[in-house]
Amino acid sequence: MRSNNITLRPLQTLEDAEACEDLQVAIWPSHPGSAGFSIPIHMLMAQMELSGAVIGAWEGEKMVGFLYGSKELDAEGRLYHYSWLAGVLGSYRHHKIMEQLKYAHAEIARAQGAYKIAWTYDPLQGANANLNIHKLGGIARTYYINRYGFRAGGSPQNVGMPADRFLLEWFVDGSVTRPECPALADIPQINRVESNADGLQEVRAIDLDRADPFLLVEIPGSFEGLRGHPRGMGLDLDWRMKTREIFLHYFGLGYRVVDFLSENEGAVRRNVYVLASKQV
Repeated sequence: MRSNNITLRPLQTLEDAEACEDLQVAIWPSHPGSAGFSIPIHMLMAQMELSGAVIGAWEGEKMVGFLYGSKELDAEGRLYHYSWLAGVLGSYRHHKIMEQLKYAHAEIARAQGAYKIAWTYDPLQGANANLNIHKLGGIARTYYINRYGFRAGGSPQNVGMPADRFLLEWFVDGSVTRPECPALADIPQINRVESNADGLQEVRAIDLDRADPFLLVEIPGSFEGLRGHPRGMGLDLDWRMKTREIFLHYFGLGYRVVDFLSENEGAVRRNVYVLASKQV
């Protein structure tokens, strides 16, 4: 597969695996306080031989992105794929390479008879939500508390933050599709979000008593921007804990995340999840 001078193909050789290991170090360099993480060569080679999804993205001879996935069986014995790790060099992250890698993975999974691909991501990361939920059409209905611990938070930039995650399920066989949603103005929002004196978004109130067919949950316009702001200390954890409470509660009632929308209101970026009840 080729797009915008980027070529995607499965890893095939030891040299490919070595390039992928080097790429992971470049994307996620280890640092004090981080447990560090990468897929080592022996695991890359094993999945290459087991017909897993081990895909590289190249610009010429340079690997700039990768995806590592495996074949799995669910509790009912049905085949699905799990995407363990994927990354793109920082200077290439606006080239839609991750999106291309996901679609390439879907082609492999479908060809092998898998009905879905699953992976985890941080529900407060708007860019990931936009790709995983809005563009790809995945759903989230499972919430993991501190899935990867405090040492790395699942990635080095999140050291010290509870690594809460959504389990994303992308039904590549087309068996689950997005329901038709009403206009955003007609959907009640669970959390009331306002900007404080420093211009940082805060959750001022949450409502756990709704039973509407569709609900909205807002997340920060930029969670990383909030975390990096000198006055943002403590707000990041407040967002984590309040959205954790919301998602655990409504997922427990049978709601699922079915869409994600992002728009500017003046100078403020608004990111909202759309939840649908089990009756929809």
